Amino acid sequence: MNDIKIIHDLKSFKNLILMRFKKDKIILMVSFVFGLIVMLGYCKIYSDNIQNDISEKVLRFHVLAQSNNENDQLLKMKVKEKILQKLEPELKNASSKEELLKKVSLNLENIELWGKETLLEEGCDLEVKAELCKDYFPTKNYANVSLPNGSYDALRVTIGEGKGRNWWCVLYPPLCFVDISEKNMDEENRQKLKKCLSEDEYDMVTTEPDKINFKFKIVEIFSD
Repeated sequence: MNDIKIIHDLKSFKNLILMRFKKDKIILMVSFVFGLIVMLGYCKIYSDNIQNDISEKVLRFHVLAQSNNENDQLLKMKVKEKILQKLEPELKNASSKEELLKKVSLNLENIELWGKETLLEEGCDLEVKAELCKDYFPTKNYANVSLPNGSYDALRVTIGEGKGRNWWCVLYPPLCFVDISEKNMDEENRQKLKKCLSEDEYDMVTTEPDKINFKFKIVEIFSD
């Protein structure tokens, strides 16, 4: 009888251990899933806040070509170069995004005229439309600076139907003149960017060659 009782007790103990193990396993899995949800939620909030903060401080430039035809793409580049050439004094002298927005707003008709004149010089009579709007931009690299994808205030210039490949840059701070073939941004443009962004935002968008910026990756992944 004692042997039978011992075996029964051992089986009961084993079952108790298994039940406790299963219970702990379930608790562990639930805790892991809950922790993952909280972490993803935090990452999403962090991403949205950073992207929105940067978006509020940056003005972008977006040029849409008539089509992907080689000639239309060349015309797009000539139009953007002419507009940047004309706007360069305003870009370099603007002390804030708001100041530049006002100047660009007052020059929308001139921008359309500069674009139209450029096309006419090339024997093209397509219409050119300039407007200030909210526009979506993919992640873009300027030397060792990367701006996350998302919606930004932008000067959008549409040539004809605007169905061709786009060209874009940053009007404020004026990164349109940055040589993107260089690995590092020059000191003058670094200071302009530092002045525009907070310290945390600046650290997030600047990267060192061959190193991963994990903060930027979080924003890039979770940005809409």
